[in-house]
Amino acid sequence: MTEDHKVHIEELTKIGALNIADLEINRSGHLALGQKRMLYFNFAFWLILTGFDLIILALFIYFLLVFQRNFITGIIGSCFIIVPAYMCITNAIPYWNDVQDDKPHTASGKIYKHFTIGRGIGKYQRVGYHSVRINNQIFSVSPAVYNYIIDEEIYRVYFVSNSSKLLNIEPL
Repeated sequence: MTEDHKVHIEELTKIGALNIADLEINRSGHLALGQKRMLYFNFAFWLILTGFDLIILALFIYFLLVFQRNFITGIIGSCFIIVPAYMCITNAIPYWNDVQDDKPHTASGKIYKHFTIGRGIGKYQRVGYHSVRINNQIFSVSPAVYNYIIDEEIYRVYFVSNSSKLLNIEPL
């Protein structure tokens, strides 16, 4: 292992893209406890958001019944509340499936960096999206990870398949 390779591993460890303890557990074919916590957190986030949507729906139906407003307006309004709740549940399911599978997948090969600029919420706002591609699989990464990855170098990535969440990046 060259000195540059060691420094690169230290940099990836420092920014959180590579966790040596989790890497050993991932190599044995399981998710580490911290990785499961991250997936549980994402799952809980979407379920809490679903709960808020359902509370708003219940309040909406209550006020609709109490004030006896237009029935058609109630149906349309309920649809505008049910759709986000459904989308939240749809977003939560992949994280739950990943925790239940408890198996990280791997991809090895040259990694290619990709940066895209999209429109933001405001008229003149721009949002940058950082991603990496390895073996025809694309993963979103933070700007810090994006800056430390060396383009067209050989890496092994560990990820969960349902949510496409990147767990570890190991330079080879």
